[in-house]
Amino acid sequence: MKVSITGSGGFIGSEITRNFKEHSIEIIRLSRDLLQNDCTEIAEAIKSSDVVINLAGAPIFSGRWNQKKKDLIYNSRINTTRKLVQSISLLEESIRPTLLLNASAIGVYSPHKIHDEYSADLRNDFLGKVIKDWEKEANRVTEYKVRVAILRFGLVIGKNGGVLNRLLPLYRIGLGGKLGNGKQPFPYVCIEDIINAINFLITHPECNAVYNLTAPVNCTQKEFSSILAHTLHRPAIFTVPAFVLKILLGKSSHELLHTPHVISRRLTEAGFKFEYPDLQSTLNYLQLRY
Repeated sequence: MKVSITGSGGFIGSEITRNFKEHSIEIIRLSRDLLQNDCTEIAEAIKSSDVVINLAGAPIFSGRWNQKKKDLIYNSRINTTRKLVQSISLLEESIRPTLLLNASAIGVYSPHKIHDEYSADLRNDFLGKVIKDWEKEANRVTEYKVRVAILRFGLVIGKNGGVLNRLLPLYRIGLGGKLGNGKQPFPYVCIEDIINAINFLITHPECNAVYNLTAPVNCTQKEFSSILAHTLHRPAIFTVPAFVLKILLGKSSHELLHTPHVISRRLTEAGFKFEYPDLQSTLNYLQLRY
């Protein structure tokens, strides 16, 4: 099998690439520079690929959301996905990929409510628009007889990146604790279950919809903090007040303080089983050391 992938240098992309190489799957890395080129050059790179995985997108939590940052978040997703679909459309059907796996995010759902993939209660703010437009561009590939699966990622937990990588230094020196009141949901997923889900979707051609990627056993941010601290044999007594997060992150702090409760229903209905269904099993797998 041959897989073309954007965003291969990021946390999720690098872990997927590692797994595929271990299974002798040929990887074509679609670099940021290549994606700036004409669609004919991109089409040449992805021709004869069985699958395209699109993970391209500027980080959400890397500073305050001024207009320049908003433009980067939006354009790095929408424009890249649009160009990728256009490139696929240039290929003859015999050498065209049969599947596009496109990243998305659970940030599309309204906060403080319970959602599965059938929920229509979506956000209408900046991030909601980004995600809806992103998915719309990806779904255009169906016009060219290409299957598409949209992956709405939760907060990704892994050893070499993701949300845990930013929090561990604080917890290891005993400065961990809840964000705001800690009652908000903490919709996470283990990086290994993302890889497992991607392999599942590739090998199940009947799967062609939106899929939430969040662990089956949800927890609050306070519960996450407590379990992580206990695993590291450290206290979790500190609180980062909401106003401090707002000072540090501006409007992007909303994404940490007002999260939705998200259920991964479609994957379960399709027969997928999460290997790490709860936070403790996820942290045990990662073998964290203090």
